[in-house]
Amino acid sequence: MWKKVVCTYIALVVIFTSLIVAVFAIPNSAVRDNVIVSAEQIDSEGIFFRVAGCPLWQIDNMTDCMMLNMNVDAETASPLHAAMVNEYGKNFSGNRGYFDMAKDTRLLAEKGRGAVAEQFCYARYWHGYQVLLRPLLTVFTYYQIRIINYILLFSLAFVVLFLLWVRYSPQTSILFGISLLLFGFPVVPLAIQFSTCFYIALLAMIYVVKRRPTDKELPIFFFVVGAVTSYADFLTTPQITLGLPMVVLIREFREFKEFRKVILLMMFWFAGYSLLWATKWVLADIFTDADIWSSVAGNIALRTSSTVITGGVETSIWTLLADKVILILAACVVVAVPCMYVYRKRSYIKDYGTLLAVALIVPLWFVLLKNHSIQHIFFTWRAWIVTFYAFSLFVLLTLKLKRQ
Repeated sequence: MWKKVVCTYIALVVIFTSLIVAVFAIPNSAVRDNVIVSAEQIDSEGIFFRVAGCPLWQIDNMTDCMMLNMNVDAETASPLHAAMVNEYGKNFSGNRGYFDMAKDTRLLAEKGRGAVAEQFCYARYWHGYQVLLRPLLTVFTYYQIRIINYILLFSLAFVVLFLLWVRYSPQTSILFGISLLLFGFPVVPLAIQFSTCFYIALLAMIYVVKRRPTDKELPIFFFVVGAVTSYADFLTTPQITLGLPMVVLIREFREFKEFRKVILLMMFWFAGYSLLWATKWVLADIFTDADIWSSVAGNIALRTSSTVITGGVETSIWTLLADKVILILAACVVVAVPCMYVYRKRSYIKDYGTLLAVALIVPLWFVLLKNHSIQHIFFTWRAWIVTFYAFSLFVLLTLKLKRQ
């Protein structure tokens, strides 16, 4: 098993590096025109556009625009360097720089790197989404890519719903459909950043249902899923790529009522996720002069801290919560009701308790990455689909409905 893990790790490093370098060999001239049109489209819509005015349906056009920005800011004469440093350019630091991201991206596309005042290094991420985004930008604009995104993501979602209905029960499928709707899936395809983890999670669910991997295959499977997540994701909702396939796995195999097996597979996912991410830091350090380790250390300290920035002012999370008594009381009720149900059904924990373990992935993640989870709550909240679906399935199974 460990030989397989090592071989898989080496293969993934080679594949990941080759792909990201290859796409940055595409000249900027091939994407320039579509980036100009795309930046104009985003600017007209707004950097932080809210669908129907709902805060939890806010679309992160700023990050998507940053992704476009990297495509015209890249120094493609050295594809390896461009792929490792992942630079983007803007004229202003702070909030103004983010709000002017669309304008600065258009300037970059029209006039080149000299049109902006500063270059920012984003080397701590792989930016593997560019493997698809950059070639697409040679043909399509941002809005056209959105349409493609809608068709593909909803097609995958319907495939999963169909498989759950046929393989297990209508209730299992309906619960997942409700989960998708409650946690804002209909607006996910509007943002490339939001979509990556849903692609990985849905494809992983299909694999588990159709392939029915064996005990020997599962550790490598979760290792690869974790690795691909760190490659493609911007730290949006990585928990769903672990939690949703795990829920299906528990539903598929009765033997996965053993906590030991579930925890072991979670560890393999985390190993793939963390090892491949850390490998990008090492490669960036080797092939560039970027100060990658300061960036990594600083962001780990920030994202695990108890402070957030609101209105440009750094504030303690606990200070913010202290003023929201109603919110705290509502949260207590939300936590108390499931706990009471679990206590009443404690005799079933031996059979279905592993679903509860999966449900705890997201709250534990939020506790560990407090700053990131709260600062970016407008997209991190979707990760709670894992908790909701896992617990809902626990309720379904313990109610002993027909066709379980």
